[in-house]
Amino acid sequence: LWVYCCDWSLSLNDTQIAHNESDDITLTRALRVLNGQAITAVSVDPSSGATHFAFDLGCTLATTPATAGTYSVEPVEQWFLYQPSGHVLTVRGDGKYRLELGSTKNEDARWLALPSG
Repeated sequence: LWVYCCDWSLSLNDTQIAHNESDDITLTRALRVLNGQAITAVSVDPSSGATHFAFDLGCTLATTPATAGTYSVEPVEQWFLYQPSGHVLTVRGDGKYRLELGSTKNEDARWLALPSG
């Protein structure tokens, strides 16, 4: 999982341990807690791409789109999930996604709307 151009918050047992503006020491400590945990559930808001990841040892990661105008080109990719098959699932801040082989990044690939409900 690679979190990219978004706001995010990492919690352990409902206590925030880091966020996208945390200092380097806090980030390092929080990522040590997250390291090795397996994703057990993912929920994505189809209108915005805001995502909630749940992990097996109590961590949760919440992502939300960055504030409009933060990046020169929008919409931006919020996160990438690299799969053992070699495919990469990418979700943008406008609630669209694509699934493609990681070795064949295609800028012209079609973005699809996330299913609702």
